[in-house]
Amino acid sequence: FLSLQTEVQALIPGAQAIAPPDLDAPLAVSLVASYVQRSVPSDIAFSGELDLLGNIINGKLSMENLRDLREQAHLIGVKTVFCSPEAGKVLSRLGGWLTVVAVRNLKEILHRLWPGFFREG
Repeated sequence: FLSLQTEVQALIPGAQAIAPPDLDAPLAVSLVASYVQRSVPSDIAFSGELDLLGNIINGKLSMENLRDLREQAHLIGVKTVFCSPEAGKVLSRLGGWLTVVAVRNLKEILHRLWPGFFREG
């Protein structure tokens, strides 16, 4: 088992936003996956803005963005999406084929993605 305690900091010259905040969770998962050399199934997507403690926050949660997420996921073969509980409620109400996994933080994503791989604590 691996005990993971990491901190990622980035300095963006000019402090310009380079991506929508909803990309925080997928970027964090990809960094951890690369570090621990584990793959992420191609039919899983992640959405959510992370605060400094790794909690998923809502940020700008809009119905239009969530509908777009659902439609784009369908086009590329995504069957499961990990997102905040609030986004999960909205996506579940939209119905359909998408499995929604509501999570509160990055640690919960990692434990659900790779059960038993990380130590508690």
